[in-house]
Amino acid sequence: TPWGSSLASSIGMGCFGASKPQLLVVDCASLTQEPELNATTAASIIDARSALIRQVFDSVGKDQGWRKYATLPFSGQVEGSVELYEGYAEGAEGPFVVAHATIGGSVGSSIEPDALFRWIVSVEGFKVIDPDTKNHEAPPVEVYTKTAWRDRAEAIYAVAPPLMALVHARTFMVLNAMDHAARLFISTPTSHAAHPKAKEPSLKQVRARNVWGTLVEPRADGQPGCVMKSLCWTTLGGSFPQFLTDKFMLDQYMQLFHGRFYKALSEGAVTKPLPAPAVSAPANQQQETVSDNAVKVSV
Repeated sequence: TPWGSSLASSIGMGCFGASKPQLLVVDCASLTQEPELNATTAASIIDARSALIRQVFDSVGKDQGWRKYATLPFSGQVEGSVELYEGYAEGAEGPFVVAHATIGGSVGSSIEPDALFRWIVSVEGFKVIDPDTKNHEAPPVEVYTKTAWRDRAEAIYAVAPPLMALVHARTFMVLNAMDHAARLFISTPTSHAAHPKAKEPSLKQVRARNVWGTLVEPRADGQPGCVMKSLCWTTLGGSFPQFLTDKFMLDQYMQLFHGRFYKALSEGAVTKPLPAPAVSAPANQQQETVSDNAVKVSV
């Protein structure tokens, strides 16, 4: 990978004693909290966290605590680069990372922002964000029907298998929501009655938390193509040293994700017909039932 030296340098700086940058101005720590998610609270959680993630993207490059630590170039049919920024928030473990991916080149120049967003929030796009297909095949715990700007919102429970022997599996309970008009997708940690965190120690599982945001915009330089901005934060919990579970794994993830992303674009992923969703929206009681453990509610 052409990223090796820059990422190795950033990992070393983040893990082994380099001073942290100033704390972020934006209240990113609020994104890591786990509010109780249900039909009553879903709309307010979506509105508050989508607005906060927009603030995060707007704050990068404005002397608000972000440090640019790597630029990762790509060439070929889809040309561009990924600029990586990190920042720390009081009350949150580990760094937040924002990536600005510029898309151009012979293929990338013809990709419209709306088309890119439709693909990234499709089943195929989600597999680029998270290659574990099992997480996309299981039905959502709960689906919140379209209202106002919210095109789709789901409560998702996922289990990540152990990374090695004697390590517990990690579980994630998140709220996914997308807004096609704004080309914004968010995934934020929550708590849900269907999968209470308190039960997990007896199941040899550890609740992890993850924040994700994706915003697609036209290029600011006026060139054809677009820019995809991504926000990521994660903590795997448990007793591992923070530099192994947070900084190191986050850097590795961002490297692999953008590698898959540019490869898919180069192979014409955005111009291919999108497959039908793998899972239809579950319904409440006897209406449009697709799963015994998922319900559809209006918010």
